Amino acid sequence: MLEVEPERLLRYLFAADVLDTTITWWLTPEGNGTHLSLQQRGSASTHRWGARPSTE
Repeated sequence: MLEVEPERLLRYLFAADVLDTTITWWLTPEGNGTHLSLQQRGSASTHRWGARPSTE
């Protein structure tokens, strides 16, 4: 877990040392509900899921 702000934000590192991807969720009040935003940063967007990076 990288960062937590109760009822607002959650950020964690996904697949450390393999994909090194940071996933962030934001919760924002909107009218009578809540808006959920999601952001992915890191190599997972260009990495084939399940494959291991080359060691060559």
